[in-house]
Amino acid sequence: PADAAEVRTFSFGANMSVESLKNRGIDCIRQERGKLLNHRLVFNVGGPTKLEGDVRYGNVEESEGSVVHGVVNWMTPHAIATLDNMEGPAYDRVSREIELYNGERLSALIFVQSQSYAKYPLAEGLPSKRYLKLLIHGARRANLDALWIESLEQHSFIGMPTLTLTTEHQHQLAARTFDSSDFDRPTHAVINNNPEGIDSEQLFALQGVVLRALPALDPFFRKLFFGDVTLLMCGFVSYDPKPSTVAEATPDQLDFLQGTLQQLLSQGCCEIVGHCLPCPFLLKN
Repeated sequence: PADAAEVRTFSFGANMSVESLKNRGIDCIRQERGKLLNHRLVFNVGGPTKLEGDVRYGNVEESEGSVVHGVVNWMTPHAIATLDNMEGPAYDRVSREIELYNGERLSALIFVQSQSYAKYPLAEGLPSKRYLKLLIHGARRANLDALWIESLEQHSFIGMPTLTLTTEHQHQLAARTFDSSDFDRPTHAVINNNPEGIDSEQLFALQGVVLRALPALDPFFRKLFFGDVTLLMCGFVSYDPKPSTVAEATPDQLDFLQGTLQQLLSQGCCEIVGHCLPCPFLLKN
């Protein structure tokens, strides 16, 4: 209800993680462990971008005798409205009965996608390594059932590709040394000057590689990619602490950064126009 002091949601995916929710500006009042009976966890929701490849996100579907473990989050109506907007139009909020680990039963809202959309097709597949580890991290932090955590740990996933810079890429890297002022432009300036979102001089840096955005770059990332986005992208690996410098990035965050760079280049979303220091990929003469 809109006037309720608290709203209960059952989270079985990324929203199990308090850190992930906080990174999205959403605070939980409290959490309790629980089970959604006669449902199974499936990875069948397609994402709006292909930055991590053809990966799938978590969903639930009815399955007699199956159980989905997760957490019940108590939130304010404002927080649930924020979460609703972030989850997007493909998900429906439905009420389901949840059995808490202490045996108590209560109703809670869950986000499910029951039909395909152009940007969010339903087709069972594999999660990304990053997304699956986010679920595992949330399940561990919530101290969910050990067998449930083990099943997540044993699940297959799609990893980010290995970064491969060609000789041409190396020439492009060495072509120009940029200062941060050369490409650190306010987001609103490009968006306001060009409503179509296509700006041939939209430059950004990722781990010392300066890139020009091409028309194929997804609009979601076009709005994000300004200035040095290295630490911003580290934040996508939200189960690890967000670093204040690149030197503090974890192996998983570095893997995600380099995989992102490979995807941007291989998918024709960006082109290398130079480098800014420090750049670990620039070959020394």
